[in-house]
Amino acid sequence: MMVRLFTKPPVLAVLFLALVVGAVMASGAGASSESAVPRPRPASDVPPIPITSDDDFSDPIVAPPAPDQDLPGVGRLLSEDFERRDFPSLTSKWSLADRCAFFPGRRDIIGFGRRECNASHGRASLWAVGGGDVGKALGCSEPYPVEVADPRRKVDCTYIDTMLRYTSFDLSSVTYGLRITFDLLADMPEGALRLMVGVRENSEITFTEQATDFTANTGGEWERGIVREFTSVAGKPQVVLAFYYLDKTPTGTQQGATIDNVHIDALYEKHAPLIPSPTTPAPPTKSPTPTIPVIMTSTPSATPTFGPSPTPTATPRPQQAFLPITLKHHDMHQKPEPTVTRPTPTITPTPSNTPLPTNTLPPPTKTPPATRTPKPTNTPITPTITPRPSPTPVPKPDVQIVDILPLPIMPGTQLEVVTLKNIGTAPQDMGGWRLFNLSHDENCRFQRQDPVILQPGQEYEIRSGRDAVTDETGMACSNKYIWDNRQDEGQLYNDRNRMVSCRAYDENGQYNCMPEEQP
Repeated sequence: MMVRLFTKPPVLAVLFLALVVGAVMASGAGASSESAVPRPRPASDVPPIPITSDDDFSDPIVAPPAPDQDLPGVGRLLSEDFERRDFPSLTSKWSLADRCAFFPGRRDIIGFGRRECNASHGRASLWAVGGGDVGKALGCSEPYPVEVADPRRKVDCTYIDTMLRYTSFDLSSVTYGLRITFDLLADMPEGALRLMVGVRENSEITFTEQATDFTANTGGEWERGIVREFTSVAGKPQVVLAFYYLDKTPTGTQQGATIDNVHIDALYEKHAPLIPSPTTPAPPTKSPTPTIPVIMTSTPSATPTFGPSPTPTATPRPQQAFLPITLKHHDMHQKPEPTVTRPTPTITPTPSNTPLPTNTLPPPTKTPPATRTPKPTNTPITPTITPRPSPTPVPKPDVQIVDILPLPIMPGTQLEVVTLKNIGTAPQDMGGWRLFNLSHDENCRFQRQDPVILQPGQEYEIRSGRDAVTDETGMACSNKYIWDNRQDEGQLYNDRNRMVSCRAYDENGQYNCMPEEQP
């Protein structure tokens, strides 16, 4: 069942009754256990979020790739690790849509925001209450306040109500559905975080399924690889994905939900395999234990035996053969040889030398020559090379159109507002710049005398209408309305008459109209 936004109360009652009857009938059929992935339930209670924010339904819509050869039933559509500092950028298809904002559907003073407090991988993640002026002021691991009251919010809205959407995916050729995988760090009420999918038809978004069964408190540890599959959006041309966080009774002790490593896949089969995450490092592979080669010898090893030792047996000597010998009598008689007597020689002793008298003085000792002192060795001096410092990036200004409000910003006033912002890193002198309005062919010019200088991160308003005034935060361009309520386009030109920013809007919201290439 699909519930459209802006539905009348009687229709809501009929739909609610139909859901109750359907739930009773489904309970008798029993639950299916074919898949381990929890089945999301229909998004019957999803609050209406008007399409008046920065949703970009213009081409190109993200289309699914062809299934991978190794994983034939799945195709990766998108991976987001929130590492870019400008998330969500002006050209991104991610957008914030908060009901508590003064203009519903636009970003709030507290809501989803990129922070570098905790990360499942890398250094940044998306904190459900870390964006906006109030959210950015929260310290890491600090609970969000019990009440958020501000003139920029609705009077009766003091709680947390924020949504992050991606628009959109073309699933016309997808036969089974959509799979979302992400990591979660949570300290929140039960069911506060919702993951929803919807379909855009004409000027409405109908959320068809949602998942709310996430761990409310993960104990300070990341719960990785959470998988949810949605089948109602298969075959749809414009599919919207949304992370929604709602806490109407904050206690002031909970930190909310933080998500990271979001991966979105198109499913062509019911049991399509999971694609490994490109943002999660693979676990280290253990080195295999080296195999010690066994050296084979020809001599077998003797196996030791136990028990009484055997009595040694004498080894018989080998038999020897003797031949009989006949001895004659004369053979045994020895004939003596005559002894020859030789005269013994007389040895005459050699007369000894008469010793000479010993001199009393020792012989002169030769004095060794003086040792020369070695000359010092000339040690080569190695010049020390001082490394050149890394070049410091040159600060550059970058002024962009970030918002166009064609309707009066407050009831009972006649005021239109276009907001410029310097998103660069250096100041910008706005002397000679102009904002061009397409519908009325109107130019709002910055004077060269006493010019406006926008510092990095500073915003400046260009106002039109009867109540338009000039002050430190903006200037009055015209005392009449110049922006069309349904669709229009604003172009920002610098002092050299070169367009540097373009922003347009229609019934579907605002979008970036800057050409990709400049002449």
